[in-house]
Amino acid sequence: MKQQALSLSHLLCLFSVAALFGCTGGAETPDLGEPVDISGKVTLDGEPVGNTELEFYRSGGGATPETSRFVTTTGDDGTYTIDDIYPATYTVSVMGSEAQIDDSGALAAADPTASDDPLAKYRMDSPLSVEVTSSSTTHDLELTSDPQ
Repeated sequence: MKQQALSLSHLLCLFSVAALFGCTGGAETPDLGEPVDISGKVTLDGEPVGNTELEFYRSGGGATPETSRFVTTTGDDGTYTIDDIYPATYTVSVMGSEAQIDDSGALAAADPTASDDPLAKYRMDSPLSVEVTSSSTTHDLELTSDPQ
């Protein structure tokens, strides 16, 4: 009888722990939907912007740090891809590049501190936004050198 009571108390203890923490063992992960692969091309005044880092920040809450920020770099031709990004609205920042397009349309060395940097408005507080869905996976970013 004592062994049966001991087993019953162990069972009740395990049940209590499972009820307290849940079967997953801790905090719940939000349902973000099925991840998708996206791609696109970045251009500045119609010319490809190559070798540029893009940062996609999930708008709103409900995501973990691992699922709220995605970083990629454009190829020489301005194209980019991101695998396994979750459907949501993202703000896109153009963080830097090895080359910029000068007034004549030719590529020139980048200087991120230059006041005439045509990509400056796309860095902090970027106006760029994309809506990633399972049916919307191509997002071309057509940038302009107009400072406004």
